[in-house]
Amino acid sequence: MMRTFCLLFLVICGHVAIVAQMPRKENGMTAADRAAWFNRLKWDKQDHLAADLTLFENAGFKFISLNNRRWLVEIITGAGAYQRSYVFAILDEKFPKTVKPLTFTDFYLNEHNKVIRHRTKFLSGRSSFDGSNNTLQLYYKGRGIGDCGSLTTFRVLANNTVQTLESRLRSCDLASSDIAPEKWEKIKLW
Repeated sequence: MMRTFCLLFLVICGHVAIVAQMPRKENGMTAADRAAWFNRLKWDKQDHLAADLTLFENAGFKFISLNNRRWLVEIITGAGAYQRSYVFAILDEKFPKTVKPLTFTDFYLNEHNKVIRHRTKFLSGRSSFDGSNNTLQLYYKGRGIGDCGSLTTFRVLANNTVQTLESRLRSCDLASSDIAPEKWEKIKLW
């Protein structure tokens, strides 16, 4: 019994020690901080932005308060001409401290304009967060003028998962710049 208790204690303490090394800084994240997050989350085979962290404020990290010591962590993993790529995680600073990478159900149009549903840890576009209802919105531009692409809204749930609330898609083949993304066709999610 004592051996089991000691083993359980070591496992819990080891887990806490690993997570305790996950820094949360509103400013001043360093290459070592980013490496600690990358080693914990393993969002790709390598961190493609590690070589030049000066490209983005706070080494590409944004900590968004959810409630009661819970944070949505937005991590920039890449950037194009007019949008960025991200991974997201939940940092819960209550004891024991935990970090959980998020996986999203996202939708896109394939080359035949058929709606494809897929699970991913990567999202691309321009992100915005509404703290009043814990929603994360991603606007993905299919091309620079923004007349096609996707606009998807996710809700961060209390159990540290996300739910897709709405997705609007517009084919670049059918696009015209006079329609705002909020007016694009809403797709049936399920």
